[in-house]
Amino acid sequence: GRASIMGQQTSNAAWARAEGRLDLERPQFLSLGPLWDTGYTSSGSGSTHVSAPRRLAVAGEQSVCVYRMCDLDAVPDSVVACESMGQGLNLNLEYSLDLPAALEVSALLVHCDRRGGMSIIVAAGPVEGVQGMHFVRAWRPTTVEETAFDQVMDDGSVPQVLQWSWDEGHAGPAEPHQSKVRHLMANSACLLVGEDSGFCFSFEMRDSKGRGANKQAFAPIAKERLHEEVAGGLADLAMDKCFVYSAGRKDLVVSIWSMPDLRPVMTIAVRLPEEPLQHVSAATSGAVSVTVKRPARLAEITGLRRPISRWSGAKATGGAPPRGVLFVSALLGDDPDAEFQGAGVLMVWTLGADPACKSVQIAHESKIAAIAYGPYDNGPLVTADMHGIFRVWDFTPRLWPLQHVDTRSVESRAPSIVVDPMNRALYSVVGAPRLFIWLPHGGPRSPRRSTSSSRQTSRERESIKEIQSQRSKPA
Repeated sequence: GRASIMGQQTSNAAWARAEGRLDLERPQFLSLGPLWDTGYTSSGSGSTHVSAPRRLAVAGEQSVCVYRMCDLDAVPDSVVACESMGQGLNLNLEYSLDLPAALEVSALLVHCDRRGGMSIIVAAGPVEGVQGMHFVRAWRPTTVEETAFDQVMDDGSVPQVLQWSWDEGHAGPAEPHQSKVRHLMANSACLLVGEDSGFCFSFEMRDSKGRGANKQAFAPIAKERLHEEVAGGLADLAMDKCFVYSAGRKDLVVSIWSMPDLRPVMTIAVRLPEEPLQHVSAATSGAVSVTVKRPARLAEITGLRRPISRWSGAKATGGAPPRGVLFVSALLGDDPDAEFQGAGVLMVWTLGADPACKSVQIAHESKIAAIAYGPYDNGPLVTADMHGIFRVWDFTPRLWPLQHVDTRSVESRAPSIVVDPMNRALYSVVGAPRLFIWLPHGGPRSPRRSTSSSRQTSRERESIKEIQSQRSKPA
């Protein structure tokens, strides 16, 4: 299908919004990859730069859609086209997956390996009220499919969507999970799978374009209980190049673990400072005002985020703990004597040998359901609550609100946010069939056109022709 985009700008704001209709009625999960250009230069005469295709995966309760990100002028009929924001952003539906009626999606991840290969990883388990096992499965676009897709687009046609099957053509861990999997995180070589129960599993991700890649794509490395289930289990996971950060929901503890063996490094007790907190509220005009509130206590931790900069997470010499900042969101307790019960608190912690809370703010009137960092190496920080209220933050030298945006819909569903450093953009969903595209004023940088390998075997050429003939049918 095709959808138009209407730009919506906020007065005196750093970010403008555009939105378009998605192919899912109730999108809940977003994932994007690769975040940065992973192209390489081939050896020999006439060396060329090869960029891995970039994809945005969107999942609802029982369906997954995978979009190819392309230049605006590359596809005449696109699902989402951001024409009103200046330079182009184009998403074209490439793959789809429908789950069996008894299962629903619980987590989603686009994983990119060191050779430019990609896996769309889906965690799913029984629908509410049904007992059963939970699964993590991965589907891998092939070079043949990618090349056929590019050739159909180059001919000016709309490629036909390829349908994946839940029961066929997938890779994944051999053993199912006993508890719901809500957390999937990865770097180029390692995948983390986090359960509600507090257990975390690490896997070595074999390169999807390597020989025998699908036979053992998930090689187990470690299994560790990060937090006790009786204390609320695992609230959230974050990671960088060398460390894993986990938050216990009710124990109010952030633990740091080594990668990929999940050995304990440090534990941080998350507490509010004794001094009064600042509270952020929005007037009807969209402006942000700040007032002072009395101290309160925390009820639970709701989220973690580590900066996504390519240089963050560098390991210090001599086995020292991680450095830099860690963003933590939490929920205020239901203390009848405290102001703003159930409000969302945002904290900035500085790491090192003696971690400390650098800044804290009552950021939302309700639970903070999503945190994002980027798309620049120095931020900004974006938070969203269950009602679809988004806020953009500066955190240097202290937390300060830059923008307030109300995207609330009729249904209150947890929002999802992903950042796109290459396009200097953010994307979000709030449970309605709309994709919000956040762009700095002036529009995004033009994305690099994805290309496939220039050398093809005769067998690949025949396979490409077969897929191309199928995909070139009118949509």
